[in-house]
Amino acid sequence: MDAISELDLRKLRELIEEQVPTQHAFSGEEYASRLNKLRAAMAKARIDVVLLSSPESQCWLHGYQARWYRTGSTTEWPPVNFTAVHVDKDDMIVFDSADHARLIPFTSIASDIRHPTSADPSLQSVHGFVVNELKDWLSGTWGIEKWSPRQNAVTTEHLASMLYGHDVRVVDISVMLRGLQRVKSAAEIKIIREASRILDAGYFHLMSDNLHPKMTEIQVWAELEWAMAQAGGETGGLHNTISRTRSYCHALSSTRPIGPGPLLADPCGIKHRYHANTARQFYLGDPPDELLKASDVAAGAVTVLKEVAKPGVSFATVSARLREYYQSFGLWELRDWIGGYQLGIAFPPDWVGEFNWNAELDEHDKYVEHGLVTNFESFVGGAGLIETVIFLDEGTEVLSNVPRHLLLVKA
Repeated sequence: MDAISELDLRKLRELIEEQVPTQHAFSGEEYASRLNKLRAAMAKARIDVVLLSSPESQCWLHGYQARWYRTGSTTEWPPVNFTAVHVDKDDMIVFDSADHARLIPFTSIASDIRHPTSADPSLQSVHGFVVNELKDWLSGTWGIEKWSPRQNAVTTEHLASMLYGHDVRVVDISVMLRGLQRVKSAAEIKIIREASRILDAGYFHLMSDNLHPKMTEIQVWAELEWAMAQAGGETGGLHNTISRTRSYCHALSSTRPIGPGPLLADPCGIKHRYHANTARQFYLGDPPDELLKASDVAAGAVTVLKEVAKPGVSFATVSARLREYYQSFGLWELRDWIGGYQLGIAFPPDWVGEFNWNAELDEHDKYVEHGLVTNFESFVGGAGLIETVIFLDEGTEVLSNVPRHLLLVKA
């Protein structure tokens, strides 16, 4: 076989390195405002440097998305990815392996991207490279994300010990970073509305005579995922489960036939990694009257939430009103978990955000805020639903257009 000519090699390289249009989720101004928010929080907490390691915080700050962060793979390939920010110096710096050199600009607006130059993949080499590149910043207090699963215990401890060796004080900034992501901007809210539209498209596909008792849970899941993909959706931070009842809502969709009776769908729609959660209960066949009544009560709680939850109102007040509502129908004692948790940017293995509220508790220290986005889970008497709600000054907005009552399917 003849050797490949220099011309052929050049053509091959051009083919391999073909430029792909970037997919930046937001404007440069939006990302700049986030960097300013981060630096203001750092200054308030007296933190000089932060090393962001979670996919969520890096995506929020500059847009980077990937499917592999070397989280749980071989110990010979430790995590390489960080974003470094100084409280008052220069721009952010993104560190990652060289094989992501073209991947990072595809979604990220970061311009200073650095890769370890040594072939040695050890932790000492990887962390040594990062610390050496930031040698002019080695003083004061540094923040790292100890709650992120993307940096496991061994790698986090190694990085911290290396920083201690340079007389750097190390603190955990996980909650601070998540707090910055709690209240959404107008641009983020627009994307979350789009994620909900995508999810509704999946539901309406299932409701259009695409369910029958002989289907398996995973087949229903595939129908849902296909419809959302056609509507512009992405993969979720959690498996979009299909299960017989609420008791199995954290199970993987299986090859069990769904059969007649109840069927729960608990998925998220996703756009630019922003999640909108809606759950609905189907019933294949003729449901018992008690389940229909419970379904109506669960759905009516959404109206109560909209009436009570205004910016400035404590979640203690919201929860007390909801408890009164369920008690008036005699269903409070037949409740599942009722409350909500923060939604937004999420990557596997989770989509549950930091902020949460629980209708069983009197949380006087938690308040409704303009721009806060959570889901609302209302399950009582064996029936229920989940909505994604946006708390706004002009009123609480419920995103899904899928009917809230029990969705009946002819068996």
